[in-house]
Amino acid sequence: MIISPGHQLRFLFWLGLALVAAVSAVSFANTTALTATMDEYAASRTLCQELESSLALLRDAEAAQRGYLFTGEDDSLRPYRAARPILDEKLGRLAALSSDVPLLDRRVGELRRLVPGLFADWDRTIDLRRSHGFDAAHAAERADEGRRPRDDVRGLIDGMAADLRELQRQRDADLAHRSRLTTTLIAAGCALGVVFVGMANFALRRELVRRRQAEASLRQEHALLQAVIDNTLDAVFAKDLAGRYLLANAVSARFSGRTSAELLGRDDTELFPPTWPGP
Repeated sequence: MIISPGHQLRFLFWLGLALVAAVSAVSFANTTALTATMDEYAASRTLCQELESSLALLRDAEAAQRGYLFTGEDDSLRPYRAARPILDEKLGRLAALSSDVPLLDRRVGELRRLVPGLFADWDRTIDLRRSHGFDAAHAAERADEGRRPRDDVRGLIDGMAADLRELQRQRDADLAHRSRLTTTLIAAGCALGVVFVGMANFALRRELVRRRQAEASLRQEHALLQAVIDNTLDAVFAKDLAGRYLLANAVSARFSGRTSAELLGRDDTELFPPTWPGP
């Protein structure tokens, strides 16, 4: 079966449109996923920063507590007192940021439970230093009851840091994969667009060539027919359903005093008076 050029163009148009729509849908879905991955990546980096900042505050508070134990000067406790409300705020932000990561969420909850106990131990040694002097405070500092919460907090923070590094690594890999896939889809869409534009252009050019050839052939046939009827001695003409001349030879044109070309496209009311019988 021979498919006409017009049908080929329509087929190419709808096929190209369907492929572009499919590529666009997949690209949109992947871009949406890429945006979500970038948001997760940014959230994990914020988590890392908040965790590092919380750890720094704990270190500052511990350094201030130990400094007071050695010096007994209240001014050395300023970083200690300042760290507590800021740390509570940061732990609250950590809990909000880690709510969609179950493992981290549990660890943050445990950390929020342990930190008050750690500060309670530090407060106890501070009170001992203030009321009983350095030796009593130092003995309490070295006791197991004062070290266990600190070790638990440090172990928990180290575990969270390791979990965050792994989470960051996974999200880095996912982000790189999504970026490559998005780039590939865009490139594929552009390539398909170029291919189908080229195919449509080829089909259109072929159709234009075919039409020019058909028009040239029709002109040749018309010229041949005109030459035949112009060389006959009889009046030869043809009209359409509205009475307009489609064809006329020189003999029929002489009835109106016009040339054959002037008859074409006109009817008898334009060429002859109302009383004229016409050809």
